[in-house]
Formats: sequence, C-alpha cells, structure tokens
Amino acid sequence: MTSADLIFVLRKIAGFAVSPYVWLIVGMLVCLVLLWRGRTRWVAGVLCGLVAWMLFIAIVPLGWTAINQRESLYPPAMPEGPVAGIILLGGSERRHVRAHWGRAEINEAGDRVIAAASLARQFPQARVLVTGGRGGPRPGRTDLPSEASVSAEILAGLGVQTERMLIEGRARNTLENARLGLERAAPQPGEHWILITSGYHMDRALRQFRQAGWDGLIPYPVDFRTTTWGDALGWAPYRNMVTLEGGMHEQLARLVFWLRGL
Repeated sequence: MTSADLIFVLRKIAGFAVSPYVWLIVGMLVCLVLLWRGRTRWVAGVLCGLVAWMLFIAIVPLGWTAINQRESLYPPAMPEGPVAGIILLGGSERRHVRAHWGRAEINEAGDRVIAAASLARQFPQARVLVTGGRGGPRPGRTDLPSEASVSAEILAGLGVQTERMLIEGRARNTLENARLGLERAAPQPGEHWILITSGYHMDRALRQFRQAGWDGLIPYPVDFRTTTWGDALGWAPYRNMVTLEGGMHEQLARLVFWLRGL
C-alpha cells in the first residue's frame, strides 16, 4: 500500500467515525453487550438515550449551521470574462445503476452535471475537465464505471462535444481531483478555469486545488442544501441525518486544514 493509499484509508476511517449512523449502531451494540452481561437496567437507560437522541435529530437540524456556513462563503454568481476551462468534480453519478442497467443517471448532487453542461454552452471555447474515479484504495470492481465516465456520458447527451472533454478517471478524493486534474488539463499561466462542486464542498475544494498548485479558479457552487433555520426545523429524520453527517465531514476537514496550517 502506497502512502497515498494509506492517507485515503485513514480519511475514510475518520469519516466513518464521525458518522451519526455509526453512533447509532455503536449504541445498539452496547445494548447487546449489556444484555449479554445481564445489565438490563443499564440497557433501558441506553435505549432511552438513543431514542431521545434520534427524536432530537429528527426534529432539530444539527448539521444545518455547518453546512450553511460553508455554503455562505461562496454565494451563487455568474462567471464573466474569458474562461479557458470548466472543472466538473465527481460525486453526482450513480455508478452502480450505470453498471447494472446500462443507463447513466445522477443523484441528489446532479446540479453539478447540469451546471457543467450549461456553462459549456455559455463558454463554447472552454475545455471541460471531468474528474472522478471509482472511490476506493484499490481498483476493486472493474465492472463499475468511473465517476468521470458516467458524467461524460451525461454531458454528451446534453450536447457537450466529446472532443472538448478531458476525462480523468483515477481520482479517489478531492485532493486527487486537483492533482490528477492539473496533470491532465495542464492549464497555462493566466488561464481561468471554473470549478463546479456543491456549495458546502466549495471551500474545501478550492483549498485543495490551490494546494495542488492550480491558480486562476473561479468558484461556481451548486447543489445548495440549506435555506433558513426555520425551513429546516421540523420532522425530517432522513434529511437531518444526512445534513448532520455532511456537516461533521466538513468540520473534520476544517480541523485537518487547521492542523496543517492551510
């Protein structure tokens, strides 16, 4: 295993550890251990705590603040001036659906692909870098397409000429998107490239692209997840859990940046 693979695995483990789904499973495992040891009174206490915690999460959007703060850093704005290229980060593709059904489809982050197609029409001379691999430390299932190949297929269906596209299908995370994308696109000094990703992910993406040595980026955030606190408050178990997990991941990334002085 290379150092890049090790870093990738450690990041996955850290992301796994901060997931609220994992906390719930750990709580249930604790209950099983307590039952096995005959501590029934303790089991009742842990279960009451778990139920109260889940009800609280279902009503109160705990992850809203973290996501909203990230999204507020780069509000939507239409890019102007000469644009040499457009960068589409992977993450909006349903790769298993493409492999099983033979149909390229997108998930809740599909605004990324739509925005790339729209900007490609607005800037017809711009190249389109589509980056995203298979998301694992090893090649894994070779029957699964890369994120980039699925997005490129959708973009072609939306009218983007294939000869304009630069396909980078090896990156497993944002930093590799930046490093491998820079190698693939080879931007010239002074060129401006539009970076497309989800609003809450934009700050982290820009930091890592700049860390990789890519200058002249124009942020184009899409896929916004928050509006107001009042809109978010209410019974929404799945949405709140997903938002909390996303918020925890972004806070973890901020901690890593702070520790590294970035």
